[in-house]
Amino acid sequence: MFSITIEAREGNCVALSSPFHPTFPKPAKAAGGRWDGKAWIFDARDVDRARAICRDIFGADDQSDPDDVLTIRAPARTCDAHGHGKFDDRPMSYWLAGRKVAHATGRDSGAFLAPGVVVIQGSFTSGGSVKNPACRFEEGTVIEVRDVPRVAAERVHERFHGVTLLDRDGNVVREPTTADSPAPEAPEPSAAPSVGPSTEPSPSSSSTTEGEGQPQRVAEQGVAEQRAAAEAIPAIPARVFEVARAIAFVLPRSSSEHVAERTADFYGYTGPEARRVFVSAVEDFLERDGGR
Repeated sequence: MFSITIEAREGNCVALSSPFHPTFPKPAKAAGGRWDGKAWIFDARDVDRARAICRDIFGADDQSDPDDVLTIRAPARTCDAHGHGKFDDRPMSYWLAGRKVAHATGRDSGAFLAPGVVVIQGSFTSGGSVKNPACRFEEGTVIEVRDVPRVAAERVHERFHGVTLLDRDGNVVREPTTADSPAPEAPEPSAAPSVGPSTEPSPSSSSTTEGEGQPQRVAEQGVAEQRAAAEAIPAIPARVFEVARAIAFVLPRSSSEHVAERTADFYGYTGPEARRVFVSAVEDFLERDGGR
């Protein structure tokens, strides 16, 4: 079902044959590859680059063990959507771990599942308009993609919550993670620098009258509230920003704020303060490093 081969050709070249993937041509051309109608042709000196492209997209190359595979059971929302020649909001196909999951050919065509894909819950269908058809899936749809190279399957598990990995016999290899997974404990807030004269008590101020200690008690209470708020906001793992980047690809015309809000929805942030901090961090990332 899944095969990648690299064969020597005349003229110090190699021919790479692999399953189709919509993101493969760009890096292949960047590595000097050209499509001859049957395979990608590379200079033999660039064979390691060709293998690296395969490992990045498919999680395997021609030297990988074909039996080292797993089954991915995941929500359909974890799939990458590919549209009319680019990622947009009218996808014609869905992909996961280098594998096609489902596609549509027109508004009324219905959806076609790729080999090795099973719908556990929900369904895929087609929709949109005659000029702008799209492949859709029902909310809550869950799929299984079988015989996925282990490396690619583990990447999906690390990237998304709600993903289960199984072996060929159906035994669970990795349990799904959730948005409620415990986060590292927040660090203690640093002490504010002193300003002005020293606040150390002098011998003459060792005794106080009623009310003189109120500012100190208010300050201590403020520190305690800040500490409690900090502990209530989970640490944001680096993979969150990769998910945000993927959502930005699917919604290219959306603002960074909208993408950040969608990412917060994906991870289940509902607490107002935690959500505010999360959205702000993701939005800053998209503006600074996401090229939006």
